[in-house]
Amino acid sequence: MDAAAIEQLVNHRSSLLGTFGLSGDMRAVYQAGHVDADAWLAIKMFCAPAGKAIAALCTVSSGLDPLAFTGGIGEHDAAVRADVFARLARLDRMLDEGLNQRGRSFGITKRRAACPPPSALPTRTSRRRRR
Repeated sequence: MDAAAIEQLVNHRSSLLGTFGLSGDMRAVYQAGHVDADAWLAIKMFCAPAGKAIAALCTVSSGLDPLAFTGGIGEHDAAVRADVFARLARLDRMLDEGLNQRGRSFGITKRRAACPPPSALPTRTSRRRRR
């Protein structure tokens, strides 16, 4: 496989098109999603890396600042934004559903209530050692 074929595969025939098989257009994938398992899988596989990348960035920065969703899907797809945020449930931000549904793609997060502090629970191994 030459460089041009690899570029075509990576940039034009993967992600939605590669998983769904019929189209790389999210609107077409949604239309088929209620009857086609590959379409549903394509949507989930589209959202998972976005959530993973955001979470990874939070581990090397000081947390999550306002998050901007851009591009056609990011700007116009409330369901994708909600799916990505569902994957980030453990972070200190949450999706403002009202703003998300009204089509906002920036500033749609708000701080969560304070998370409970971490705790240490003894394991069975720890209890055996104390005997």
